[in-house]
Amino acid sequence: MYSKIALALAAMASAGIGVAVAQTTPNPAPAKPPAAITTTTPPMVVAPPMATTTQPMPSTLPPTGSTTSTMPPAVATSTTPMPAGAPVAGANSFTEGQARSRIEDQGFTDVKNLAKDDQSIWRGTAMKSGVSTRVALDYQGNVVSN
Repeated sequence: MYSKIALALAAMASAGIGVAVAQTTPNPAPAKPPAAITTTTPPMVVAPPMATTTQPMPSTLPPTGSTTSTMPPAVATSTTPMPAGAPVAGANSFTEGQARSRIEDQGFTDVKNLAKDDQSIWRGTAMKSGVSTRVALDYQGNVVSN
């Protein structure tokens, strides 16, 4: 049996074929782990406390209890009244998809031909209650139809 294996190995070696041979001797004992390494940590230095001021910070918020503002909101909400001059011209950051969604959220369907005009107002056509109408969306999110 061993002679057949030896003959086969010799034939493989002469043909240039590599052979893997299993280890038959037991593993040596593992080396001892290294001794514990000790280091010293430098002492911690604590900085002195920073000086504080007693002056209050100026506030840009309205006084407590105030609910009115002279500035229109950046984006209209369901509780925000429509400004008199809507749609309001201004830097509009809505994408076409967002503009379409806001218009549809106001009950319009089949929103078409949406494009931003030279005042950054999204304008197009849509259906509401079976009637085709022109729609507009300004930078505040106000949806206007006419």
